[in-house]
Amino acid sequence: MRWLLYTNLFIATAAAVLSAGSFRLLGQEPDPWFCVWVFMATICVYTVQRLMKLRTYSLSTEMMAWVAAHRRGLSLVTVVSLLASFLMALKLPFELLLNAWPMALISLLYTFPFLPRHGQRIALREWPYAKLFLIAGVWTFITIWMPMRLSAIDIGTWEIAMLLERFAFIMAITIPFDIRDEGLDSPGMRTLPQVMGRKGATVLAIGLLLLSWGILLLGMKKDHISSGSMFWTSTVYTLSLILIYIGRRPRANWFYLGLLDGQMILLGVIWMLS
Repeated sequence: MRWLLYTNLFIATAAAVLSAGSFRLLGQEPDPWFCVWVFMATICVYTVQRLMKLRTYSLSTEMMAWVAAHRRGLSLVTVVSLLASFLMALKLPFELLLNAWPMALISLLYTFPFLPRHGQRIALREWPYAKLFLIAGVWTFITIWMPMRLSAIDIGTWEIAMLLERFAFIMAITIPFDIRDEGLDSPGMRTLPQVMGRKGATVLAIGLLLLSWGILLLGMKKDHISSGSMFWTSTVYTLSLILIYIGRRPRANWFYLGLLDGQMILLGVIWMLS
């Protein structure tokens, strides 16, 4: 289980499957090269972030102690996934990759201390209020905006609504992670649990999830989503709602990296099969 979750294979699968499902949600066939590229790039970026966090996160946490113990193996994973993502990128339009560079830069600087603040250097994730928006923004860009551009879809009202839906959904399932990390994140980061408290952050997460859910229900009424697909999508959203409520208190790592991240896999599979 640790190898699946801590080597980022699971989160990379979630990114690839959710991206594939987004193509179907947009009425397009998934691009296999793009989905494999997303898988490899996600492994690379997340592994680099984990290794860089060794400098700032306490090794007393079970996950970071595991990362430290397997540093060499994870470094090899980084090299292999970087090479594989580069090879997959050769199959994609250059313009698409050019547009993705800002997101790649944000992802790499997410844990790299380079911003001056109060006489110290901090990473992007440590900038006040930024952490949650950076995560939601990058995931929205990769899993829905890039499929739109790759499919040459004109951006209209429904497409903008889909961007908002994805942003709200990612924020909703990420807030419990901030609750988990409340004791690890410095007070200067001003994460939602630090600002609003756990209860307030949980209420906001539920509100964002309902917003995302409502947009998809509206899409069904406008014939963008079939009623059968919406039934199973609503089932996943109900489960996500329960998990967010349970996540109002810190849980074990498998709850976040397995169950919460797994909601993206469930949604992607449902949309691909619809």
